[in-house]
Amino acid sequence: MWARYQAIDRVTGTPGIGIDPLLNEQYGSEIGSSGNQYYDQLQDYANILIRRRALVFTPDVWFRVNWKTLRVELEGAAVLGRFNEINDSSAFDASQGNDRDDVYTIKDTTDMGRRWLTQFGYALEFKYGLFKDKFHLGLDHGFASGDNDPRFRYNTPWNSNLDDRTWSKFRFNPAYFSDLLLFRELLGTASNAAYFKPWLAFYFFDNNFSGRLDIEYAVAPQRTNTWGNKANYGLEIDAAFRYHDRQEPIFFQLQYGVMFPFGAFNRGVEYSPDGTLAGVPNNGDPKAAQTVQAQLGIRF
Repeated sequence: MWARYQAIDRVTGTPGIGIDPLLNEQYGSEIGSSGNQYYDQLQDYANILIRRRALVFTPDVWFRVNWKTLRVELEGAAVLGRFNEINDSSAFDASQGNDRDDVYTIKDTTDMGRRWLTQFGYALEFKYGLFKDKFHLGLDHGFASGDNDPRFRYNTPWNSNLDDRTWSKFRFNPAYFSDLLLFRELLGTASNAAYFKPWLAFYFFDNNFSGRLDIEYAVAPQRTNTWGNKANYGLEIDAAFRYHDRQEPIFFQLQYGVMFPFGAFNRGVEYSPDGTLAGVPNNGDPKAAQTVQAQLGIRF
């Protein structure tokens, strides 16, 4: 866990960098206008800095239990805190005579808003060996919180819903692979998701060969953050066959995966591919995705 507090001098003042001829030099002096171009650029940059007053805690808990052929491993992490930002919801309120340019002007503390961070996620792995540890039964489960962000913004770290001052979108490390397609390729990582993956594996021929079958089902805690405004991401089936020499660090693996998308991947009839209201027809819901992968490697 770590926390950081840092004060920055001259965090508010004349906003902007350079001039905008359409706004009658509203943003202040032109860069380099006083003869010292390097200094003016730094000063203009300093003038648009914001005193964030950020305080963030990132607790992380991990434990593992090994007993005979049983292994249970769990890790949970959270991002909790707050920080200040420009109150964009009022700055962009056209009904109050404001437009996007008002976001560059900080007059007093009422122009500042506070964002809250309440992100949480965990991953659970369970494995139990039978028949002298030649047959394995397992269950992988994970959860990552999400925002009520409008659809088409799955993997962004922010919440573009101006009425919600909380960022709750937790994202797994992309290097943590739980499948072949859904989170690894289609979504990039687990975020706004809960998945359940039972699996089984069998070792044979003096444990030099093994086969494994995984079945994964995933849902979205916040369905408004999916393309189809539905909770079900889909079902994925992965199979693998592997040769691993017990004496030498050489292995060869052949994998096949198929992912059947559900309602979360459907495209609404009123949305175009770029997420804008365009009134174009739906050209069809997504179909199953497949992958075949072969790997040859050396363990070290």
